[in-house]
Amino acid sequence: IAGGDRCQRAWARAIGWCGFLGIPWVIVTGSLAYNEMAVLLMLAAAMLAWTAREQAGAWRVGVALGLLLGAAVGAKLVAAGMAVLPFACWAVVTTHPNTTSATRHARALAVSAGAASLTALLILAPWLIRNHAATGSWTFPFRVPLVSSGNGWWTEEQMTRFAAGHTAAADMGMSARLRALGDAGFLQGFGAAPDADPWLPQWSVVFWIGSVAIVLLMIGLRRVWHMRSMGLALGVMLLAQLVFWMFATHLKSRFLLPCAVPLTVATAVAAAPVLAQQSRGIIVALSALLLTAWSPQPSLLMRMDTRTASAVELCASGRTVATDVDGQGMVREIANDLGPGTAAFAQESATLGDAMPLAWIANWQLPPGAVLGSEGDADVFWCRTTPITGTVWDGGPLTRVLRAHPDDPVAAVRALSIDEHLTHLAIGESMLARWKASGWIDPILTPDRVRAVAALLNPVARTVSGGVVYKVPLAH
Repeated sequence: IAGGDRCQRAWARAIGWCGFLGIPWVIVTGSLAYNEMAVLLMLAAAMLAWTAREQAGAWRVGVALGLLLGAAVGAKLVAAGMAVLPFACWAVVTTHPNTTSATRHARALAVSAGAASLTALLILAPWLIRNHAATGSWTFPFRVPLVSSGNGWWTEEQMTRFAAGHTAAADMGMSARLRALGDAGFLQGFGAAPDADPWLPQWSVVFWIGSVAIVLLMIGLRRVWHMRSMGLALGVMLLAQLVFWMFATHLKSRFLLPCAVPLTVATAVAAAPVLAQQSRGIIVALSALLLTAWSPQPSLLMRMDTRTASAVELCASGRTVATDVDGQGMVREIANDLGPGTAAFAQESATLGDAMPLAWIANWQLPPGAVLGSEGDADVFWCRTTPITGTVWDGGPLTRVLRAHPDDPVAAVRALSIDEHLTHLAIGESMLARWKASGWIDPILTPDRVRAVAALLNPVARTVSGGVVYKVPLAH
């Protein structure tokens, strides 16, 4: 994409790669169980494939695009608007038919588009068919006009709640959407954080540097037509992503991450020719040092964020946490704090009355044959036997028994034992409160109902996520 000689292409790769690594959302999503990296990889690979269309042929390139973009949508459905649509805009703008061969270029573009569409449909077919067979909707739980009709096992209320949780309020004005874009992208990290999401300025720096690079390319950097065309294409691509984000998502900063592709590409394409022609060693050395410093800086700035201080210190120490027993401070070693735990450490935590991860309780504190249910405490990955739980949209065992007995906590507790076959129940009130504040929680899970049921259960242990594990009385 950058073009030029070998040195220029090398600089473009270095700038793009180091710039990408310095984006905080890349570090967050790349190190946790998120699908964003697959979307970004497929989008960038599709752009590379499109640049080879003259050599590979329209049909072969179309098949490659279908594989890549279909996989992107399969990884995360929002990729349809944050990857496929922007790529289509970029591809159309970068196609420059000569006046003498306009028909041939149009035919090749149509062939590529057709091959890509068919291939992507084949990639997504297993999910689409299985979805329709199970729910009556091709795209459940998302509603798409003329495509989806069934609700599956969900009620209309659940469908409405899910849709509301994944889109901005319909009555939200344009000015409010633009302010949200500023907070999530161009102005992130400056001023007070509006929510608990990462609030670091590198993200906004990337937006400004990338946008300036796009403008420089569009006005004709070094008066090279290829550069102007690339700047226009990347600008249209970024604009498509921003518009889709403002009107088709719930305005979370993480969903802007695909913008990193055009932003870092533009920066690399604009800066590479300048650095490649530098003959002074000091300029080259300083540029290399700047790129090297940019890559690890997310960890440095994260240490400066007071909201993550405890987590950072835990990761930094690796094996120690501070506790307090009878007013005396002490430090004890904890191995596997984020893993399945050990019987010794779980017993030590229980003896000290400490909160512990749900997995420690499930693996080492419950009696053999215990059946654990969970409502609002989703930290179940390290549990050797997965607790009976559900998504916030479906609800877990507590939701089900309260639907059946909304005003009778005694009957609800009996149903936990008889109908749900539980011996223990984890209730994460902290998470339930966050779900309620977000508008995601099932209306049946009111604080009064949850606490009325909890009052009839026997507390066993506290979880580090702000919940409690209870023993369910055996129903007679």
